[in-house]
Amino acid sequence: MGRRLPHDDSLLEQATRRKVFEAIHAQPGGNSATLGRRLAFSPSNVIWHGTKLEKAGLIHTHLIGRLRTYWPSEPKRRCPIEECPTNWARFLG
Repeated sequence: MGRRLPHDDSLLEQATRRKVFEAIHAQPGGNSATLGRRLAFSPSNVIWHGTKLEKAGLIHTHLIGRLRTYWPSEPKRRCPIEECPTNWARFLG
């Protein structure tokens, strides 16, 4: 099991990671390709920073088939079933 990152603001001092974090909060539910296009980052860069943010508990992800979507960790910002696309609702349970 990997080392867990600290859950504090120092994780967000890295500019790219902070931009990924802010994009996830601004428009929850994006995947690495959509977030990457929005930020002009490669999908692999989004995945790298998303993994760090998730290990720190700042975001969470949902795997839908082979597609990983990124969500803020606050319970109020999780994808409510009524706002998710119908074909995704069964995966997000």
